[in-house]
Amino acid sequence: MTMPAKLRLLLLLSSALLVASCAWRSPREDYRSAEQTPPLEVPPPLSAPSWREAMRVPEVSALAGRTAAAATATASALRLEDSPDNAFRRVRTALDRAGEVTVVGEREEERLLEVEVLTVREPSGNFLRRWFGRARVERERLLVRIVPEGEGAVRVVVLDGAGRGASGEAARRVLAVLRQRLG
Repeated sequence: MTMPAKLRLLLLLSSALLVASCAWRSPREDYRSAEQTPPLEVPPPLSAPSWREAMRVPEVSALAGRTAAAATATASALRLEDSPDNAFRRVRTALDRAGEVTVVGEREEERLLEVEVLTVREPSGNFLRRWFGRARVERERLLVRIVPEGEGAVRVVVLDGAGRGASGEAARRVLAVLRQRLG
């Protein structure tokens, strides 16, 4: 026998001996002799305060009156009860603070904002592509326009680069951010 073969044999025998020695130990069964103790009793002055009022869910009708006056949303637009100039400033501030949408340009006289939305696309396909593939970051530029609608109301519309109504994932995310921050 050569030296590497002897070393492999010695390693195999020692690992088999180690595994066999673990099986000879008897498992500890202390849990079988354990007894259950009575539940802990808290004296009345130290008892917990009532949490029932803190966990009360408000009625839907009480909330509906407040939010319906401020903003009404559809699938592709958001309606705000505000003047056009003030709505433009509010939308600009909301998008600036959102984090996931970046304002890259504005035309205040047209009440138009150019925004960029980053979307991370995870790799798809078979196991190896999902496991070892790289995520792609896609940038999409959209326009957000404030359109006056009668006295004291405006509509916030998300448009694609050509000025048509945008309906993709990025447009839905912009509207979701505005609903969350302004609604």
